[in-house]
Amino acid sequence: MATVTVAADYEQTVTINATHPMHAFITPYGNMGNWWIEMNGNTFTVHAPSAANGTAFAYRMVAKRKGYEDLRLKKAPGAYTDKFLYPNVNDVPSEYREAWTKQNAPKEETKK
Repeated sequence: MATVTVAADYEQTVTINATHPMHAFITPYGNMGNWWIEMNGNTFTVHAPSAANGTAFAYRMVAKRKGYEDLRLKKAPGAYTDKFLYPNVNDVPSEYREAWTKQNAPKEETKK
């Protein structure tokens, strides 16, 4: 079992509460067997009962930036016509399918 606490300087820049919880992503560097994370406010505990003592792991914490907790990026409807992002028209929201079809219609070859 290992408990990780958010660094004080990081905690000053983010909001961690019930509405905006922190998330932790773990990368094990050894066989940890069955393991899980227990979140608790500004800490998380990695439980790995069958891991050998000293089994290392890396982690990444993610939390909402203080003052911007509910800010979202603007919608970018132009992205829905990009056949590389949406190769199948059925994956495009219905209101943008006509634009996707026009943008990605097969081009007629010109004979010379």
